[in-house]
Amino acid sequence: MKRWEAGKARDTDALRVALVLDPLKEETDIERLCALGPNSLRALRLKKTSYERLDAPLGHLFREATLDALEHLVLDQLTLLRGAELLSEFANHRTFPALQKLEILATNIGGRRDLGDAVLTALHSKFALDKVRVLHLYLTSIRARGLEGLCRSGALFLECLVLDGERVELDGARALATCATLSGLRHLTLRRAHLDDGGIELLTNAEFWPALETLSLAGDRAIRLGTAAARRVCETPSHRLQVLDLASSDVDGDAARQLAHAPLAAMGTLILSGNSLGREGLVPLLESTWLEHVEVLDLSGTGMDDELVQRLVSRSMKRLKALNLAGSALTHLGLTALMRTHQMPLLSELSLASCRLEGEALEALQADGLPSLARLELSFNPLGDDGAQRLAAAPRCEHLRAISLESTHILNSGIAALQASRYTCGRFGGLPGHILAATHEPWMWSRIRS
Repeated sequence: MKRWEAGKARDTDALRVALVLDPLKEETDIERLCALGPNSLRALRLKKTSYERLDAPLGHLFREATLDALEHLVLDQLTLLRGAELLSEFANHRTFPALQKLEILATNIGGRRDLGDAVLTALHSKFALDKVRVLHLYLTSIRARGLEGLCRSGALFLECLVLDGERVELDGARALATCATLSGLRHLTLRRAHLDDGGIELLTNAEFWPALETLSLAGDRAIRLGTAAARRVCETPSHRLQVLDLASSDVDGDAARQLAHAPLAAMGTLILSGNSLGREGLVPLLESTWLEHVEVLDLSGTGMDDELVQRLVSRSMKRLKALNLAGSALTHLGLTALMRTHQMPLLSELSLASCRLEGEALEALQADGLPSLARLELSFNPLGDDGAQRLAAAPRCEHLRAISLESTHILNSGIAALQASRYTCGRFGGLPGHILAATHEPWMWSRIRS
């Protein structure tokens, strides 16, 4: 049994452990887990690294352990033959009376290949963990029929639902949209969910839709909103919406224009990366009244250029902390406008990866704008040694915590210039060899999805 590093408890009453199944040995691991006694275990992660089937040991564990105080359970990469049956069994058992957060990751609860749709629905309709408020399913093969079963159980009183890599499709969307017990849903993520216009339209008519605070429909080619559905999402967002992630979801200029005129006073995070918005969508978006409240803005790969960046920095963005402009068509004009602005006093993270910036553009780093900037992404720009030397000479680098320079054509003389500067204490990443350490801290727009 190992400490769960991601969930160390500060108080002595909440013991958080992770049990690594490799594979689970009933005579040792179950006895040790049961010996903890009631009210001692708050969070448990069951993970394995072997391919031995674990149906029987897990069934025994769920029946024999005393987990009265367990609030957070993670089933991670478990090999199961009877996953659907096992889920219905433990969901009905009294082992988890206090469970509030359930995560099932890369663990088959979609049933065997010979398990019919009707049987799968019936098994999942036995779900009885009515205190669960957060449900996260990732690559479980639950399928639309399994979702129908969960929705029919009458025990799905969720505040947060994350379905990542699950085939929700039209039938699954219908089940979610008509589920009476999901009226309290506030956070919905359907990532790579194989949804189309019909499924999106059903969801936008659901009772929970106007109350959503978080909505992620990131496509990655498995969600194709299409023009009609994208417009529908952007026309009818919840006025409570704080986080909206529509990355790579075929949002076009018309949909972006609808979004710009929506009442989104609570918006704090907006991710539109990978959508071809064009000027017809970006101009009204950059002029929207609610944009000044945004703290995290991802416009990578949307068609931003120098003139649009100048529009962005000309308005007050006093809350903005992270800005992603990767894939934009920028020159020294756009970069200079960014580095000179004092309209973004809290901006600490800026990505300019793949913006076609050349070395001379980095002269803009001499400007005294963006006083809070701590992380700068410059990867995949042809900066060369000239850019490295300008970077090394920029006074602002003294205040930067990390600079990413992967694939920037910086060679020996550029590396030497960076080494000779006063600012290379683990702040430069992506260069050859072990001369300069890379940073592994995720960016804000990435942490939103974790």
